[in-house]
Amino acid sequence: MNPSTRTLDQERDRIGALLSRARGTRAPALRRAMNETMSANTFIFRDDDGLGKAVDDMARIRREFDTDAYVMDKSKTFNTDLVGALETDFLIDASLALAAGAKARTESRGAQARTDYPERDDANWLKHTLAWRQPDGPPRLDYSRTVTITEFDPQVRTY
Repeated sequence: MNPSTRTLDQERDRIGALLSRARGTRAPALRRAMNETMSANTFIFRDDDGLGKAVDDMARIRREFDTDAYVMDKSKTFNTDLVGALETDFLIDASLALAAGAKARTESRGAQARTDYPERDDANWLKHTLAWRQPDGPPRLDYSRTVTITEFDPQVRTY
């Protein structure tokens, strides 16, 4: 289910599931795994193989969080363990969207340098990447919003 369409009861159930699990994987371990794959595969110099690994790893981490993440502190107030788990949950979504969007974008632009696609491709990629969370796996990507150039035309970065 799309997080933005969850009802209050569904959100309570989701948080309740985190609090009710007696064992599983702690959020810090999942966050470390996320940091490792994103650092290794999605930093400035990227390629299709590394981005594909990041998408696969992040989809696995997303599934593991959804089915196995738990919080040790079961209290209802000032629960920093729960806050950390929820932050990790959101970071997983952001990381998965970043990795999937970067893999789909077959060009180099701005801070994204694809070693397998070293040139910009304004004809095909002068558009925004929109991502929607899917129940299982990578997000659905959409490119229906083109970039509106207002004052400055895009330039090739030179140093």
